[in-house]
Parts: sequence; C-alpha cells; structure tokens
Amino acid sequence: MKFFTVNELVSALIVDSEGLIYGRVEGLRFTYEGAHIVAYVEARARDLVVDVDALIAALRSRKVDVPAEWTLEYLVERAREEGIDIPKVEIEKPVKLIKGEFKVEEVEWVDSATLENPRGGEEKLVVVLLKTPREARYRGVGGHEAVPVQSEEHVKGKLVLSQSRGILGYAGEIVVGPGEVGIRVYKRRGRETINWLVFTSRVRKMGYGDLYYKLVSFKDPYKNPRIPVSEAERVEALLAELKAPQEVFKALREAVQKESKGVYEDVPWSKIRKIREVIITE
Repeated sequence: MKFFTVNELVSALIVDSEGLIYGRVEGLRFTYEGAHIVAYVEARARDLVVDVDALIAALRSRKVDVPAEWTLEYLVERAREEGIDIPKVEIEKPVKLIKGEFKVEEVEWVDSATLENPRGGEEKLVVVLLKTPREARYRGVGGHEAVPVQSEEHVKGKLVLSQSRGILGYAGEIVVGPGEVGIRVYKRRGRETINWLVFTSRVRKMGYGDLYYKLVSFKDPYKNPRIPVSEAERVEALLAELKAPQEVFKALREAVQKESKGVYEDVPWSKIRKIREVIITE
C-alpha cells in the first residue's frame, strides 16, 4: 500500500471503478467526518460544459434552495432528480472547474509510475483508482459486466490499471496465448534507430560515390550519426528514386539497431474487467 503527500497528489488522475475518468486531484479538505479529496476538471476552448449559472437558476425556479457550497457534481445530481435538462454552454478559453469531492474511503489505491506514453515521450503518472462508479453515475451511464473481445484499435493506447497491482502501462497489440487472446501492456517500448554513420560509410565503401553524396545531402551523418527508425520509409523511397541496388537496401536493414529493450507484460483477456476510457484488470 502506497501513501502520498498532498503535494504529490495534486493533479493526479482520478479513475472510477468503471474505467471512466472522473477528473484530477485539486487537494484535500478535512471535516469532522474525515478527509475528502477535492476533484477538478479542465475544459478546453470551445468545449461544451455545464452552464452552472443557468443550472442554479433552473433549480431555484423549482423552489430548490441552492447553498453556495454545492459542488458541480451535486448540482447535476439534484437537477436530474428534478427532471431538469442539464444546460450546457460553449466556453471560449480554458477553465478549471471544481467538480466534486469524495471521502478517502472511496479510494481503492493510489499509485505512481514512470511510463513511455503512446506519443513516445516519458511521463510520471499518479493515479487514484476509486472503488465506486462515481463518474458513471455523474454521466448517467450504466456499468458493463461482460467484456467481449474487442479489436486492437479499441484498446491500443489506453492506460491499463490493475485492481490489485496498480499502474501497469499502456495497451499495445492483441496477443495470442494458450486458449485465449490478451493485450500486450507496455511500460516502455524498445527503441530502434538507424546507425546512419555506419550505413552511409558502408555505401561509400561499396563504391557508390554518387549515391553516398545524395544520402549525405539528405542527412549529414556527422551531425546525425543515428536517426529514428521512423525515417526508414523516407530513406527507402529516396533509394528507390535513385535506383539503388538491392545490396544497399540490405545494408540499410542491417543498420537498424536496438537501443533499449521494451518493458511489457501480457494480460489475458479473462483478467480484464473493464474497457472504457481506461482499461481495468484484476
């Protein structure tokens, strides 16, 4: 079991038991009932958000007394009880809204991890997983009991959390094992690069001087001794345009080198409990 200071918790991602994102941690509030985690959401420009003033006016028109301390979450809940359609407004600039708060007893666990995100950058994540379907109730959606096998596109890139082990990583490919399929979950993907200096030097030693100078003009090997493997398609297109012989293409493939090993684990589908905005496993 991990514990975190208030400063370490600020901005932590909050995920409910249905795998829906509730918001982020604003801080803690202490009352005679105990400690409460205060949550906020950030709305981007041109987002549709709850029109708080219109919602309060609609409630008061139904003779509902609206205390100043009511949170956005509670306003929405009370409006639904009164049968009021939730008014929305388009905002013109980013804004932070206090969404609600909950007792720390609702927390299943808090965990932190350093992951390589799907865009390739490294990030330090702190996640609060709830025992309750708080966001599902807020959105007025039901729970999903069964988790049918989905396509790779449906799961790839989603954050994966374990109810018992914390943050696992980001979902990657569908994998096949004994009797069932699963998901490969990455903490870090292995990195590959093209050893551009070695490759261009080899082309020159093969006697293809003109081709060598074209490649050097494309990317200076002394300024860029290694280039991302994602550049391989552009290099191959250039080689094809220059009518390079097959031995040069072979040399390019042989210049691809692994810089680091991937860190991942395979999770059987039978251990997956929820696939929503976040994937939750046993």
